[in-house]
Amino acid sequence: MSSATRVVHLTGTTRHSDDPRQDFAVFRNSLLSPALGMSRSFKDVVEGWNNLPSDEFESGWKLLVLDHEDAVGYIPGAFAEVATWDRRLFERDEAGRTIRLIPRDRSIQGCNDALVVFCEQNRDRPGFKNGLEPWLQGKRKYELDVEKKNKEKAPDYTPVLTRCLELEGLKVPSPIRGILGILTSGVHMNTYTVKKGENGEEVVDRIWVSYRKSIKTAYGDCYDQIVAGGTDPENGRRPWTTLHREAGEEAGYECDGTIMRLARDSRRVGVIDGFRTIYYRTKRDAKAGKAEEGHIEPGVRFCFDLKLDAGQTPRPNEAGMDFYQFPVATIKEFLRRGLWKPNSGLVMLDFLLRRGLVDAQSDREAIERLYTQGPPLEVPVFPI
Repeated sequence: MSSATRVVHLTGTTRHSDDPRQDFAVFRNSLLSPALGMSRSFKDVVEGWNNLPSDEFESGWKLLVLDHEDAVGYIPGAFAEVATWDRRLFERDEAGRTIRLIPRDRSIQGCNDALVVFCEQNRDRPGFKNGLEPWLQGKRKYELDVEKKNKEKAPDYTPVLTRCLELEGLKVPSPIRGILGILTSGVHMNTYTVKKGENGEEVVDRIWVSYRKSIKTAYGDCYDQIVAGGTDPENGRRPWTTLHREAGEEAGYECDGTIMRLARDSRRVGVIDGFRTIYYRTKRDAKAGKAEEGHIEPGVRFCFDLKLDAGQTPRPNEAGMDFYQFPVATIKEFLRRGLWKPNSGLVMLDFLLRRGLVDAQSDREAIERLYTQGPPLEVPVFPI
């Protein structure tokens, strides 16, 4: 962060910024956005984001791999019935509504290669094209530009989550993860400050969030945790390890047990003082962008809480990120208006519930359902 950066105070919000006019525009647009309708109950918000019933999810086509009989995903009929399923790569069972990935090369690399071929064969299909075309072009550019491989962004893949050790290393091109309905997993860190309550107890005062600019293809102009990222099979899918990595990349932090420190000088900034796992199933709408509209996401998220020490101000460690600090009442209103990326909003609602900041019984019950309704998929072990 540049030494010229200023702390800008708006009505109830604080941000490190070089452009106060942009700050005010973001805050104003968040409160006044007409596209998102009126304020809703938290129950309505949860049901709007956790919006894919189990029976609808399971009505999709089961995605099977090799001889493994447990589904790794459920493909919505709208995609399964229009896609090209090359018989050299897939077995399609109409009666059983299953699609089995079983290429001639039955190695994991052979399966991964087959999924790329599937993308190439379906790049012009409705619901596929907007995500696949730029991904395939980027992949081609990355492969051709050998001398600049370290500088070019590699194509993005999503690991297939399963307990089957034989399928370890299986991954799908990220633009089709919501078409194939595979499970996603990730870590989010709620970051907050405290103040003294009426009886001298600590209560949540303000919450730090990241703002997703409108140039992002998915959920632009929405809020997110300041630290969030997917778990990685390469580190055993350990949520704590993922938190360490993401905290360093996005906020310049490093974990020392449950103590969070600045990586540059090891100065303490706060302590991890809460944890919860939530599950959800989301069918994405137009806010997700044309590349992902209609895609589905069964997900598991590991929710950590960072209580900041007095006087600490998080700063983004990556270009293009903005961190804001809002009072609890404003965060609640942004949630009611749908101004959050869905999975991040569900993580924040869980945080508010655990901190005693959700009043209505119906709201509490809706959030609590996120703790028990795991997806009808084989969920791997995530060593904490």
